[in-house]
Order: sequence, then C-alpha cells, then structure tokens
Amino acid sequence: NVVAQSKFANSHAVRRALVLNPDCPAKLACRLVGTMTASDLQDVVASNGVGVEAKNVASLLLKGFAR
Repeated sequence: NVVAQSKFANSHAVRRALVLNPDCPAKLACRLVGTMTASDLQDVVASNGVGVEAKNVASLLLKGFAR
C-alpha cells in the first residue's frame, strides 16, 4: 500500500505488478485495475493469483473495451 501511495504509483509497470500480486489488498487492486490497458486486463482475468474482486472488475472493464 505504501508503494501505491508513492511517486512510483504513476508507473504502469508498478501498478500492473501490484494488481497481479496475490497479497495486494482487494480494494487497492480494484482501484488500480481501472487504470490498466485491455492487454493488462486480460492478464488479470487469466491470473490464478489475483483475487476474485479484481478479476470481476477487470472482466467488466474488458467488456467495455469490446464495444
């Protein structure tokens, strides 16, 4: 959570790594999922380590990209 509040949170790679981290709190992961590209969202949905909440948000956002 400290990293997410730092200047490094502006880094796409850091946000992606946080979301894909199984220990990332669900609330933070869901917030960060909203900043991801379609490709990253697909990775979140396919990942076994990501929580169900973040996967659900990523899946909904992917449906929006498909429109």
